[in-house]
Amino acid sequence: MANTQPRQVRSRIRNVSNFLKRDGSYDAAIVRPDVIAFTQPLLQPGGDHPLSDEQLTRAASVGLNSLNCQPSNIERLSQLMIYPAVIIIASIGIYVGFALFVAPEFEQMFEEFGIELPAVTECLLSLARIVRSFGWLMAIMMAALLAIGVLWLLLPGAFISRIKFINNLFENKRKVMADVALHAAQLRSMGMSANQSFAAASFAAGLSNQKPDKTSNATTNQMPRFELLEFALRQPSNDANNRMLLEVADGYRRRTTTVSDWWIHWLVYGLQLFVMSSVVFLMISMFMPLFSIIGGLTG
Repeated sequence: MANTQPRQVRSRIRNVSNFLKRDGSYDAAIVRPDVIAFTQPLLQPGGDHPLSDEQLTRAASVGLNSLNCQPSNIERLSQLMIYPAVIIIASIGIYVGFALFVAPEFEQMFEEFGIELPAVTECLLSLARIVRSFGWLMAIMMAALLAIGVLWLLLPGAFISRIKFINNLFENKRKVMADVALHAAQLRSMGMSANQSFAAASFAAGLSNQKPDKTSNATTNQMPRFELLEFALRQPSNDANNRMLLEVADGYRRRTTTVSDWWIHWLVYGLQLFVMSSVVFLMISMFMPLFSIIGGLTG
């Protein structure tokens, strides 16, 4: 089944399959968002008939794809940072090309004319000489940046998410609340009470240290104050309230993505402005001595 699904969902299917083979207990399942997302669509038809391949495939498409459409902050950041990363790598490549091929020609010409160079021009030529002296190191750095970019694109968050400190930097309260609301809504639609579903979702999100069970009514005081979510979680478990909880989760997630999109949008504009300003500054700095030469010839 995994081979019939998009690449991002295959690992989730295999993880769910390994869980069902290895453990599959009730207590361990209700705190696994991927397991709940996969099994919840299978319980909709009801009945005791054996599940068909078509039903399993639909569960993978509906359930696990819903999780894939709601990536983690690190995964979303990796997607949004593709264009800014391209701009940064391209700008570094432009300067390395200038240092290797353009700067030596200008430096030789300035030496032949024997003119005194402005401070900015001398600084740029000195940096270019350093780049040429450590060209092998620059090549390694460029290759490393490209490798990191490709790995981050193919395996978003595979390494960064394992570093707890860095992972915490990307945490967002609204995103966590959206995960809690979605998880709780799925558990409620499977027949769990409002308190039990909230306890399981809170434990899965790391807001509670008490692992829930079938009789758990645990709550947590670590949850940030979100009045709309608290109101939705307190409502009795029925279809209308569950839909409201899903809408609350969607609203928090849209707000999170809107803010991140705004920051990345302006980051791209800032990088573009920086690159253009750097190119203009580079051209002016290198042509300033030429103006002195032309002025001396015409004078």
